[in-house]
Amino acid sequence: MTSIGKGLFGFAAAATALVSVCCDSPALAESLTVAFPVSRAQEVNTVQRTLVEAWGLIRETFIDPTFNHQDWDSKLQQTMVEMFPLRSSDAAYTKISAMLSTLGDPFTRIISPKEYQSFRIGSDGNLQGVGLFINAEPRTGHLNSSPAARAGIHEGDELIEINGILLSDISFSMLNV
Repeated sequence: MTSIGKGLFGFAAAATALVSVCCDSPALAESLTVAFPVSRAQEVNTVQRTLVEAWGLIRETFIDPTFNHQDWDSKLQQTMVEMFPLRSSDAAYTKISAMLSTLGDPFTRIISPKEYQSFRIGSDGNLQGVGLFINAEPRTGHLNSSPAARAGIHEGDELIEINGILLSDISFSMLNV
Protein backbone atom coordinates (compact mmCIF):
# COMPACT_ATOMS: atom_id res chain seq x y z
CA MET A 1 0.00 0.00 0.00
CA THR A 2 2.88 2.35 0.76
CA SER A 3 4.35 1.99 -2.74
CA ILE A 4 0.94 2.61 -4.32
CA GLY A 5 0.51 5.77 -2.25
CA LYS A 6 3.97 7.04 -3.20
CA GLY A 7 3.31 6.26 -6.86
CA LEU A 8 -0.01 8.08 -6.84
CA PHE A 9 1.51 11.06 -5.03
CA GLY A 10 4.37 11.24 -7.54
CA PHE A 11 1.96 10.97 -10.44
CA ALA A 12 -0.39 13.61 -9.02
CA ALA A 13 2.48 15.97 -8.19
CA ALA A 14 3.98 15.69 -11.65
CA ALA A 15 0.86 15.33 -13.74
CA THR A 16 -0.04 19.00 -13.86
CA ALA A 17 2.07 21.68 -15.46
CA LEU A 18 1.44 25.37 -15.15
CA VAL A 19 2.42 27.02 -18.39
CA SER A 20 2.68 30.81 -18.50
CA VAL A 21 2.44 32.32 -21.90
CA CYS A 22 3.78 35.86 -21.89
CA CYS A 23 2.45 38.47 -24.19
CA ASP A 24 3.96 41.92 -24.80
CA SER A 25 3.39 42.87 -21.18
CA PRO A 26 3.62 40.80 -17.98
CA ALA A 27 0.23 42.24 -17.06
CA LEU A 28 -1.24 40.55 -20.12
CA ALA A 29 0.33 37.19 -19.35
CA GLU A 30 -2.07 34.32 -19.19
CA SER A 31 -1.73 31.02 -17.39
CA LEU A 32 -2.92 27.70 -18.64
CA THR A 33 -3.00 24.48 -16.70
CA VAL A 34 -2.41 21.37 -18.75
CA ALA A 35 -2.63 17.93 -17.12
CA PHE A 36 -0.61 15.08 -18.57
CA PRO A 37 1.01 11.84 -17.42
CA VAL A 38 4.71 12.31 -16.78
CA SER A 39 6.87 9.52 -18.14
CA ARG A 40 8.86 7.46 -15.67
CA ALA A 41 11.61 7.10 -18.27
CA GLN A 42 13.98 9.95 -17.36
CA GLU A 43 15.07 10.68 -20.94
CA VAL A 44 11.44 10.85 -22.11
CA ASN A 45 10.56 13.05 -19.13
CA THR A 46 13.35 15.43 -20.15
CA VAL A 47 11.93 15.60 -23.68
CA GLN A 48 8.45 16.22 -22.24
CA ARG A 49 9.84 19.28 -20.45
CA THR A 50 11.45 20.42 -23.71
CA LEU A 51 8.08 20.01 -25.42
CA VAL A 52 6.36 22.25 -22.88
CA GLU A 53 8.99 24.96 -23.50
CA ALA A 54 8.75 24.63 -27.30
CA TRP A 55 4.96 24.57 -27.19
CA GLY A 56 4.94 27.81 -25.17
CA LEU A 57 7.29 29.53 -27.60
CA ILE A 58 5.18 28.47 -30.56
CA ARG A 59 1.97 29.48 -28.81
CA GLU A 60 3.48 32.90 -28.17
CA THR A 61 5.16 33.59 -31.51
CA PHE A 62 3.68 31.43 -34.30
CA ILE A 63 2.60 33.55 -37.25
CA ASP A 64 -0.75 31.79 -37.77
CA PRO A 65 -2.99 32.60 -34.78
CA THR A 66 -5.22 29.62 -35.63
CA PHE A 67 -2.26 27.20 -35.49
CA ASN A 68 -3.35 25.76 -38.82
CA HIS A 69 -6.97 25.66 -37.59
CA GLN A 70 -6.36 23.42 -34.59
CA ASP A 71 -6.60 23.67 -30.81
CA TRP A 72 -2.91 24.06 -29.94
CA ASP A 73 -3.53 23.64 -26.20
CA SER A 74 -5.24 20.28 -26.78
CA LYS A 75 -2.45 19.29 -29.16
CA LEU A 76 0.09 19.65 -26.33
CA GLN A 77 -1.97 17.51 -23.99
CA GLN A 78 -2.57 14.85 -26.67
CA THR A 79 1.15 14.68 -27.52
CA MET A 80 2.12 14.42 -23.85
CA VAL A 81 -0.26 11.50 -23.38
CA GLU A 82 1.20 9.82 -26.49
CA MET A 83 4.71 10.31 -25.08
CA PHE A 84 3.89 8.72 -21.71
CA PRO A 85 4.50 5.06 -22.67
CA LEU A 86 7.64 5.81 -24.68
CA ARG A 87 11.01 4.61 -23.41
CA SER A 88 13.51 6.55 -25.53
CA SER A 89 14.20 10.20 -26.25
CA ASP A 90 14.41 9.38 -29.98
CA ALA A 91 10.80 8.16 -29.93
CA ALA A 92 9.76 11.23 -27.93
CA TYR A 93 11.40 13.62 -30.40
CA THR A 94 9.60 11.78 -33.22
CA LYS A 95 6.28 12.53 -31.46
CA ILE A 96 7.19 16.21 -31.13
CA SER A 97 8.14 16.36 -34.82
CA ALA A 98 4.77 14.85 -35.72
CA MET A 99 3.00 17.45 -33.57
CA LEU A 100 4.93 20.33 -35.16
CA SER A 101 4.24 19.02 -38.66
CA THR A 102 0.51 19.59 -38.06
CA LEU A 103 1.23 23.33 -38.14
CA GLY A 104 1.89 23.03 -41.87
CA ASP A 105 5.04 25.18 -41.68
CA PRO A 106 8.24 23.54 -42.96
CA PHE A 107 10.36 26.00 -40.97
CA THR A 108 8.84 25.14 -37.59
CA ARG A 109 10.63 22.01 -36.46
CA ILE A 110 12.70 20.54 -33.67
CA ILE A 111 15.98 18.72 -33.85
CA SER A 112 17.14 16.37 -31.14
CA PRO A 113 20.43 16.90 -29.34
CA LYS A 114 21.87 14.00 -31.35
CA GLU A 115 20.85 15.66 -34.62
CA TYR A 116 22.22 18.98 -33.39
CA GLN A 117 25.59 17.40 -32.63
CA SER A 118 25.79 15.99 -36.13
CA PHE A 119 25.38 19.52 -37.56
CA ARG A 120 28.09 21.25 -35.58
CA ILE A 121 31.72 20.98 -34.71
CA GLY A 122 31.96 20.65 -30.97
CA SER A 123 33.64 23.36 -28.96
CA ASP A 124 35.78 20.60 -27.48
CA GLY A 125 37.64 20.41 -30.79
CA ASN A 126 36.23 17.08 -31.93
CA LEU A 127 35.54 17.00 -35.63
CA GLN A 128 33.28 14.80 -37.65
CA GLY A 129 34.74 13.96 -41.02
CA VAL A 130 38.21 14.83 -42.20
CA GLY A 131 38.06 18.62 -41.94
CA LEU A 132 38.11 19.49 -45.64
CA PHE A 133 36.20 22.13 -47.51
CA ILE A 134 35.18 20.57 -50.82
CA ASN A 135 34.56 23.26 -53.36
CA ALA A 136 35.07 23.91 -57.03
CA GLU A 137 37.10 26.95 -55.96
CA PRO A 138 40.70 25.75 -55.48
CA ARG A 139 41.48 28.40 -52.82
CA THR A 140 39.53 26.54 -50.15
CA GLY A 141 41.41 24.31 -47.77
CA HIS A 142 41.11 22.49 -44.48
CA LEU A 143 40.40 23.16 -40.83
CA ASN A 144 43.46 23.51 -38.62
CA SER A 145 44.12 20.46 -36.42
CA SER A 146 41.83 18.32 -38.59
CA PRO A 147 42.74 14.90 -39.99
CA ALA A 148 43.22 16.61 -43.38
CA ALA A 149 45.72 19.06 -41.87
CA ARG A 150 47.58 16.24 -40.13
CA ALA A 151 47.73 14.39 -43.47
CA GLY A 152 49.50 17.39 -45.01
CA ILE A 153 46.67 18.75 -47.14
CA HIS A 154 47.01 22.49 -47.76
CA GLU A 155 44.95 25.30 -49.29
CA GLY A 156 45.04 24.97 -53.06
CA ASP A 157 45.64 21.21 -53.07
CA GLU A 158 43.40 19.37 -55.49
CA LEU A 159 41.82 16.01 -54.83
CA ILE A 160 42.35 13.71 -57.80
CA GLU A 161 40.72 10.54 -56.47
CA ILE A 162 39.05 9.14 -53.38
CA ASN A 163 39.44 5.44 -52.65
CA GLY A 164 40.51 4.81 -56.24
CA ILE A 165 37.59 6.70 -57.81
CA LEU A 166 38.70 9.50 -60.12
CA LEU A 167 36.97 12.72 -59.19
CA SER A 168 37.18 13.92 -62.79
CA ASP A 169 34.47 11.32 -63.52
CA ILE A 170 32.11 12.79 -60.90
CA SER A 171 30.20 16.06 -61.31
CA PHE A 172 30.48 18.54 -58.46
CA SER A 173 26.71 18.47 -57.93
CA MET A 174 26.87 14.72 -57.21
CA LEU A 175 29.05 15.36 -54.14
CA ASN A 176 26.13 16.83 -52.14
CA VAL A 177 28.20 19.69 -50.76
